[in-house]
Order: sequence, then structure tokens, then C-alpha cells
Amino acid sequence: PDSGARARIICPRCRVGEVAYGSAMCGLCGYSVATGEVADDRVPAALEENVRRELGDQYKIERLLGRGGMSLVYLARELELNRHVALKVLPLQLVLGADAVDRFKREAKIAASLDHPHIVPVVRVGSTPTFLWYSMRWVKGGSLRELLDRTGPMSLEDALKVLEPVASALQYAHQ
Repeated sequence: PDSGARARIICPRCRVGEVAYGSAMCGLCGYSVATGEVADDRVPAALEENVRRELGDQYKIERLLGRGGMSLVYLARELELNRHVALKVLPLQLVLGADAVDRFKREAKIAASLDHPHIVPVVRVGSTPTFLWYSMRWVKGGSLRELLDRTGPMSLEDALKVLEPVASALQYAHQ
């Protein structure tokens, strides 16, 4: 084998980026193979520029709220209605096969069809030349991780208060 060639593996977190032997970190999602954690969760600047440019006439992107293996969620202001929304974006460069696009579209359609007090409604769906997206009502608050970091372990009573509405929404969605 060519000693100059570096061995690479597909990232086990995002299943899209490559991890070069020796770096042990995915350049796309920041996952560290060595620690099993996301060491660097930056969004590539070109990707964020595309989102801002291609949706700039409809939304003002304020900040990244979170990310999954292949999608990003931004807090954005919908300009026409002057309201905050959560904007979920699937960059087409991260898509491996047509099934990912179909899954994203199906996710949006299913979410839009659900009407439950503990399921965030989908407001709009769209696409651009470089990504698919949908917007959801933005719900103020934080994540369960942020709550636990702030308050420490929950009592059984508090855990049930959090889990009951989640279980109710899951039951509704599965019906």
C-alpha cells in the first residue's frame, strides 16, 4: 500500500463525514472516535452562508439551536409574519441516497398532520437548490440536558411531570 495515503473511515455519528487515521475526528460533525463525544460541533461556514442567502428573503437566521446526524435546527425570525420559528434544514450534500430525502419529507408531512398539545406543529415546508427545510413553531425553553445540568438529578415526581406529556405525545403519534 501507498504509505502516503491516509486510511479513512465513515463517521459513525453522522455517517457522512470521513475520519482520517490519526485525526480521529470527523471534519463534518466534530465527532471524536477516541472519546465517543462531539469534540467540535461547528457548522461549516459555507453551509450556514447558503441557509442565510437562500432563505434570506423569508427568514432572518438568528442562531443554531441544535443538530442531528444530518440536519440542523436554527432559531429564525419569519419576516412576513414577524414571529420566531425553529427552522430544520437538511443540506443535500449530507444526503446519502434518495431515501434520506424521502425520510425528511415524510417526517415533515407526518409532523404537520399531528394535532396534539405536546407536539410542535410544522408551519411550512420548502426546498432550495442546496437543502430541504421545514419550519415549526418555536417553543421557548431549554432541553432536558440543560434542566438536569442546572438542577441536578430529578426526583421521581419531577421526572414523571416531564415524562407524562412526552408519553402522551408519543402515544398519540403512534396511533
